[in-house]
Amino acid sequence: MKRVQRQQSRKSFRVWMVIIILLALFEAALHLFGFAGIDDFMGALLDGNLAAGAVAPGPTEGTLEVHVLDVGQGDCILIRGSDKTILVDASVSDAAPGILSYLRKLGVDGIDILINTHPHNDHFGGMRAVMDGMPTARVLLAPIPEELTPTTVSFEKLVTYLGKHQIPTAEARVGDTYDLGGGGVLTIVGPQKTYDDLNNSSLVCRVDFGRHSFLLTGDMEAKAEKDLLASGVPLRADVLKVGHHGSNTSSSRDFLKAVDPDYAVISCGADNDYGHPHDEVLERLRSRGIPIYRTDLDGAAVFVTDGDQLSVSTAK
Repeated sequence: MKRVQRQQSRKSFRVWMVIIILLALFEAALHLFGFAGIDDFMGALLDGNLAAGAVAPGPTEGTLEVHVLDVGQGDCILIRGSDKTILVDASVSDAAPGILSYLRKLGVDGIDILINTHPHNDHFGGMRAVMDGMPTARVLLAPIPEELTPTTVSFEKLVTYLGKHQIPTAEARVGDTYDLGGGGVLTIVGPQKTYDDLNNSSLVCRVDFGRHSFLLTGDMEAKAEKDLLASGVPLRADVLKVGHHGSNTSSSRDFLKAVDPDYAVISCGADNDYGHPHDEVLERLRSRGIPIYRTDLDGAAVFVTDGDQLSVSTAK
């Protein structure tokens, strides 16, 4: 009887050892694909976002387009991959008709992902009207601390709209990646920390396609730029969407040195009340010999790449 018990005990031990080894291998695989661990994986699973950390840029097919729309004093950026259409921000409500008109002229008939970098009105104000006029499959929001969540009527209406229309909505996480098709990938690279203000809490998106890359920074300011630099994530990009509409709160010299863009794009309104873009930022960009495109002067800026060559055109 004791011999049988010992055999059963050894068998149980071997089973548990196999389970432990499999769990360790699974944990290692999760780290390999960019998850912090099993809890992070389960969170992504519950959010319906198993794209996180799982997509790497590959051989390119077709082209990728990045349009920085002229939406006045706000942000709206269209990303068109071979398989996916992504809209980053939707400016203010008054800009929505122009955004929809622009998309329709391009033949866009739906948005796969609508990303709101942070809940300031000049970035989310047009979202409801855009979603009313264009089928939207999914919405991604910035991870905002509860105490910073806006209580404005416009933001509460957006939250109510998303719930009423049952549009899948999730908080984006640093490290999440989204397949654009044709070898194009969008990666969430910031914010790296939790901040006590909304600008620094902006989602920062990196788009890679072949040899070329784009960095879209929302309204990120110098504090979050410093943390992004310290994180070690790849920042070198061909095109930089300049943070906070060209405000001197953003685009520090160290950050511009790390990104080292070939082109800079500033989204701002003509004769805006904030004086954007500020002279200090323009000087920093010019001192590095970076060509500057401004939506208030040049209209929409459109970048097209086949993964090898990169072209730029403007509406004006």
